[in-house]
Amino acid sequence: MSIEERLFPKIWQALGKWLKQKSLSLDALAKFTGKSRERIQNGIRNGTEWIDSKFIHDCIEFFGFQFRRGTEDFDDVLSDEECIDLLTSILEDEQFNSDLE
Repeated sequence: MSIEERLFPKIWQALGKWLKQKSLSLDALAKFTGKSRERIQNGIRNGTEWIDSKFIHDCIEFFGFQFRRGTEDFDDVLSDEECIDLLTSILEDEQFNSDLE
């Protein structure tokens, strides 16, 4: 499955927030995913860098959304859409928290 381009800005925004919340570096994400630091930084800044399925699944693992179901790795059975929902949940949580203030 390919990731819809209209979702790129939201995904990049979420990735930036996860990096900040978990105090992780662009360099660490770049090394883990194989995407260059510059492309990640550019994606977070302007939301237009291309995102593919492998990158989404690598991010799920990088940010610690790893679970086990029996002998299967949970991220291996998640669809791209489910991965995107997990990654972008930080944006919904942030909106919910600001609504409470």
